[in-house]
Amino acid sequence: MKKQNATDAYVAAVAAIAETLEALKAYAVDDHLGVNPEAVNWGNVGTAQHLLSLLNEAAKFAGV
Repeated sequence: MKKQNATDAYVAAVAAIAETLEALKAYAVDDHLGVNPEAVNWGNVGTAQHLLSLLNEAAKFAGV
């Protein structure tokens, strides 16, 4: 088995971030977090706000 070096690990992590962001966009934006826009309730609002808070924390950590 080949030993993984830092560059390989970094490239793999960045690729995984890109895949996760694409999946998140598909679910959160394109599919409205799986909620019918005509059936939104305050629980859905809380879920969306919590997700936004987590994303803002990740963006801040990344320096964005």
